[in-house]
Amino acid sequence: MNKTTRNGQAFSVDAILAVIVLAVFLSAMYFLSAEANQDSYTPEVLKKGADDALRMLDKSGDLGSVNPALINSTLNASFYQQASWKFDASYYNYSGGFVSAVNISLGIDDSGAKKTVSAQREFVVMENGAVKYYGVARLRVWR
Repeated sequence: MNKTTRNGQAFSVDAILAVIVLAVFLSAMYFLSAEANQDSYTPEVLKKGADDALRMLDKSGDLGSVNPALINSTLNASFYQQASWKFDASYYNYSGGFVSAVNISLGIDDSGAKKTVSAQREFVVMENGAVKYYGVARLRVWR
């Protein structure tokens, strides 16, 4: 009778160990599948898109035009149905110190956005070989 009791205990320990291993395996599979559903590249792609959009605005002269409608249409075309965005630009004159000249704010409010990425670009607006404005443009993008 002593052998029967030990065999039963060994079987119970094996069954408990199997259940623990199965629970750990299923937990790991659930965690990995939940991670797979998240798009881990989205922030990097949005950051690159924001940097590219600001560079394009600067190189095309849209930032230098100080034209909100032109900047708005360019950004809408850049992020068409891919992401939401908020754009802010500050233009400064320099005469013994930086003095705010023009501020532009476009896009939608980002206060409800969970994860935003941002890009910033400093630029100079030249007119007739002289500096007209120094500027800072900030673009926040989210999905």
